[in-house]
Amino acid sequence: MLQKERQDQLLKILQERRYASITELAGEIFVSTATIRRDLKILEQQGLVHLSYGGVSLSQSGRKNVPLPLRQAEHVAVKQRIAQRAATLIQPHDTIIMDGSSTVQHIAEFLTPDMDLTIFTYCVDTAALLARKNIPVHCLGGQYQLHSAVTTGYFAEKNAEMITADLCFLSSQGLNTETGFITDSSAEETRLRQIFMRQSKRRIFLCDSSKFGQNHPFILANIREMDEIISDENI
Repeated sequence: MLQKERQDQLLKILQERRYASITELAGEIFVSTATIRRDLKILEQQGLVHLSYGGVSLSQSGRKNVPLPLRQAEHVAVKQRIAQRAATLIQPHDTIIMDGSSTVQHIAEFLTPDMDLTIFTYCVDTAALLARKNIPVHCLGGQYQLHSAVTTGYFAEKNAEMITADLCFLSSQGLNTETGFITDSSAEETRLRQIFMRQSKRRIFLCDSSKFGQNHPFILANIREMDEIISDENI
């Protein structure tokens, strides 16, 4: 198992249990305790876990910018239903932008090569999923963020400014249902999403109800700026 695969597996286990001993983790992943400690040290340096004597817990600060493998494992059935509804808005030959969220990633499951789409994304996992289905996809450049599997920064933003799209599909970490503000913990992804909104004819916001009432530091937009909102519950 590759180092990143081990680390993703460790994060999934901690997401379920919140705490585990080094020995337990080594037994479940079938590697030595020394290997587990090295992986956990890296995750701790990234602010994702907290090491204590003999064990480890998921860092509360790590929940602010949740790694993609954890987001992919949360509320899967709900996200798939939202994504399936979103996919019905896509017409053959459309140019679409897909952000780096796990909800938007599910849209790829409902696309086919014969739709002749032009797709842009900054999420490496989404691009790989589309490529495996023989659907052409354009990746934005930028600095690769390992645990979010996205590329962000200056190059990504400049490339985003050079495209236009019929639709962009966006999600985020929080929605304040009183003010209507859509928020996120990542400044870099928030800037990219704002560029996508400007470059697209229609803006589609996907949001499962677990995000209602969640507030994060960076404001993407007000929900009134979206052309369509798809959720599992009324907002």
